[in-house]
Amino acid sequence: MKTIKELNEKLWYRAIKVLTLIFFCIVSIIILYWAYSERPIAKTDWEKTSIVCANGNMYNPEKNSISVYYGEKDQDIRNDSWRDAKIKKLCAYDIIANNPLDESVYKIPVDNNYAIARQYKVVGSWEKVINIIFWGALVSYLVFQLVLKSFYYIVLGTLNPPKDDY
Repeated sequence: MKTIKELNEKLWYRAIKVLTLIFFCIVSIIILYWAYSERPIAKTDWEKTSIVCANGNMYNPEKNSISVYYGEKDQDIRNDSWRDAKIKKLCAYDIIANNPLDESVYKIPVDNNYAIARQYKVVGSWEKVINIIFWGALVSYLVFQLVLKSFYYIVLGTLNPPKDDY
């Protein structure tokens, strides 16, 4: 075998070409998925998000040991009675009553006396997306060419075999 035409007549060579194409497609899909995951999106900035009470006070949830990560909507927090009670007590009494004896002194207010003021930040960038696609395509193409040339060198004894015998 000295030419690519002779190789194309072999079933095993055509099978290797198909498998290589499938592998190349899978790598391309992985690169595109990775790039898609780096696109710019707005996410809640938990460090800047605050609890705004009806009386005008504002509290940082993290500094007061209150997790507001629970949901993206305030209703999700109100459905969680433990978090809701903790925030209502903080707004009504300016303390978080963790001691069971304090429960009789600091009753949970019935009315809704707070709102969550969410702050957002943009995570990811289009520059990152373009870089991932560019470098991913370049590296996958170079690896593909390296494997192809190595295969030709091993099987045909040359890096650039002729396509046809003239």
